[in-house]
Amino acid sequence: MCSIIGSYDIEMVKDLAKLNEYRGQHSHSFFVLLNNKVVYSHRDYGELNIVDHLHKVDNDQNYYIVHQQAPTSLQVEDAIHPAQLGDHYLWHNGIIKNKCIKELQSIYRTSTDWDTKLLLYSLIENHKPIEIDGTFACLWLDPTGDVYVFRNEISPLFMDDNFNISSTKFDGSHSVPVNTMLRISMMNRMTQEVNTFKTIENPYFFA
Repeated sequence: MCSIIGSYDIEMVKDLAKLNEYRGQHSHSFFVLLNNKVVYSHRDYGELNIVDHLHKVDNDQNYYIVHQQAPTSLQVEDAIHPAQLGDHYLWHNGIIKNKCIKELQSIYRTSTDWDTKLLLYSLIENHKPIEIDGTFACLWLDPTGDVYVFRNEISPLFMDDNFNISSTKFDGSHSVPVNTMLRISMMNRMTQEVNTFKTIENPYFFA
């Protein structure tokens, strides 16, 4: 189990990081976006200490993305989020099923078993998660600097009107719509629905 946090407000990042601690603290990452670019990135093991990164919070236009992680891959040493391919970055909470991992390895001719990186291969090619069997809630940063927020029916992700994002519900937040890709334009702080997809298998029954 992992957590994803996004915010323009560093104090909100602190609060949401604390709120999401229970979801895992084996490793973490702290990324700063400014003017559609990654201007600071840090990946490490153990608990996140935001104080260590405060020298990078001197601009009120910064957008912060934090990932706190419990290990879900055999290649833990290579699997601190986000997965990166070129200027694409993917933060992922969830687990893709082993059969789907093998199918993606075959399609993209790669030996990696990191489900997040395999999902990123698929997103770059298809612009949405197609035939991805498992659980996922994600933030995807593309080379234009836009951030895509999406989840399937099995994974939680919450957001409010100020673009605060959390894997755990917080005051004023609502669930990110299921099976829908929302694009957040970092330049004008607007959201737009850009795509839909299907949850392959939902093991839960809702009466």
